[in-house]
Amino acid sequence: MKHKLRRLKKSIATRTLNSRGVSIFFDAHRLLPEWQVNTVFDVGANIGQSAIEFRKAFPAATIYCFEPVQKTFEKLKSNTGNLKQTKNFLIALSASDGEGRITVNEQSTQNRITSVMDCSTTEQVKIRAIDSFAAENNIDHINYLKVDTEGNDLNVLLGATNMLTNQRVDLIEVECGMNKNNTYHNYFIEILDFLSQKGYRLFGIYEQKHEWKESKPSLRRANLAFISDRLNSSTKSDNLI
Repeated sequence: MKHKLRRLKKSIATRTLNSRGVSIFFDAHRLLPEWQVNTVFDVGANIGQSAIEFRKAFPAATIYCFEPVQKTFEKLKSNTGNLKQTKNFLIALSASDGEGRITVNEQSTQNRITSVMDCSTTEQVKIRAIDSFAAENNIDHINYLKVDTEGNDLNVLLGATNMLTNQRVDLIEVECGMNKNNTYHNYFIEILDFLSQKGYRLFGIYEQKHEWKESKPSLRRANLAFISDRLNSSTKSDNLI
């Protein structure tokens, strides 16, 4: 009986891992077998947890990590120091170039660009748009763009309007609010509408989180992945069946 239970658990775990929507990296490798990932943008890199996963998934890629909070940035550099072809930038990405302020919370994953000027709870930050950053650094194409900026995600995408319009970003993973009551994140309809206009389609939904603040089962946020029409139309895979 114990052996049967172990086999059953292993079978369930295998089916779960192989199910679409569990791992974006698994889905990308399975459904986009010919896709070459040379350039990754990790926007809102925090302390490097995503960069480490990107390095495992795409060993040949150059990873550009963007983290605007000084203290968090130092941890990012320390955690990614041994990762080859990983470049770290102490800047925030948004809709246009400029200067701004960002919150400095104990929980670093909740820091966000703000209009609050209190120097005890915020710090000055340099802001760049993806379009201008890419142009200055001779980056013609982004294969994987991950955006997790606690409510500034739509502005980050607006800052990439030129690259998106010209289909020079392949796959986009962006954190979205899944209902209008969640004002902390961009509502997913806004993200969907904007990217649809630029020729991007929904690829998958990942990391679904319920309304933990209200202890409700409805969705609070999720990571939505979008694929460009260019990549979508050029892909043929036996794994799509």
